[in-house]
Amino acid sequence: ERERERESQNFLPSQLSLGDARSYFLTTAENELGVVYAMSVAGAPLIPLNWCEMECEKTGAKEARKVAKVVPTL
Repeated sequence: ERERERESQNFLPSQLSLGDARSYFLTTAENELGVVYAMSVAGAPLIPLNWCEMECEKTGAKEARKVAKVVPTL
């Protein structure tokens, strides 16, 4: 199943191709790309557990997300 952008998440994509005059296609297929920040249904932040799973800080519920590999810059 294809993961769609959700209102409560920010993600790091790469441009795949141009669409028509008003759109373009994004991908998170590369290992470094994916969700950077997300909120759970309970309204609490999701904490990354590994590259494909996040956990709700409030309830402990786990959600499947492709997590971006964010490397801090100094």
